[in-house]
Amino acid sequence: MDGGRQAKLSWKKVAFLLGAAVGLGFALPAHTPTSNQLYVYEHINYGGAYIRWDGIRDISDLRSYNTGALGTPNWNDRISSFKVGSDLKVIFYEHINYKGASWTVTGPASIPSLVPNGWNDRASSLRTVPK
Repeated sequence: MDGGRQAKLSWKKVAFLLGAAVGLGFALPAHTPTSNQLYVYEHINYGGAYIRWDGIRDISDLRSYNTGALGTPNWNDRISSFKVGSDLKVIFYEHINYKGASWTVTGPASIPSLVPNGWNDRASSLRTVPK
């Protein structure tokens, strides 16, 4: 019985420490994409909601993908950082249906902020293609 109580105390400590780390602004470890994966994140430094796509993808409208976050129902104009695997290139487009300005990044790449290059919260469609 004592062992069960100790386990509960351990889980309470872990939960407390995790909550403290998040509350103090420490980021949890971000994902590492495999060679054919793309991770996009809602916030800079791989924070907030995220979504993963595998392989070759044509995503003509990011409004079709839910972020899961309150008040931000989809990924249109929501991407602020991303990671792409070594076998892919990702092409971001300013508007749906691959229209407007575009930006291509060849993997492997980890881009912690899209602010400096003007693509923060700007993409409305994207493609992943082989390198």
